[in-house]
Amino acid sequence: MKNLRNLIGILLLVLIASSCSKKVAFTSTIQKQHNFSESALKQVQFYTSDKIILYQASSEGDMKVDINGKLLLTNNNESEKVIINKNTPCVLEKKINDNLFVFSFEYGDDKLLAFGNGDGGFYSLMANDWNNKKGDLTYANRSYSTYSGGVYLTVKMKKLTKIQNRERTVKGRKIR
Repeated sequence: MKNLRNLIGILLLVLIASSCSKKVAFTSTIQKQHNFSESALKQVQFYTSDKIILYQASSEGDMKVDINGKLLLTNNNESEKVIINKNTPCVLEKKINDNLFVFSFEYGDDKLLAFGNGDGGFYSLMANDWNNKKGDLTYANRSYSTYSGGVYLTVKMKKLTKIQNRERTVKGRKIR
């Protein structure tokens, strides 16, 4: 009886340990193996693998002549950053095709980012144009730049293993 309790305890431990979830990269291999539809992918919670920083900087200058005949130079510098931290949850808004998805990290008009299947099979942040690892993209109807091209999507994956074990004790057989 003691051995049976130990065996049940070990089996429960294995079942609990194997059912823990961990974040893994969402890859083209996963997509192809399971052929997830758009509606199925909209039920999946996605996360970012790293921090995404979108920035916008502008500088304007103006030169005037003041009443004393001096040149007056004014500079206006403006910058804006949108920061999406590592492991920020996001949801699928639209599946363009098996290689391109559009995700939302917050509510609002056109606050969307595209992720596409790159060479490594990861669904990475996409931009309209990449030049020396700097990407230009549109977010919330505004133009931004980013150096976050290596950021990819992750999902929590849970592997559930069911173990069934039957045990019976044979009493033996006697001659009649």
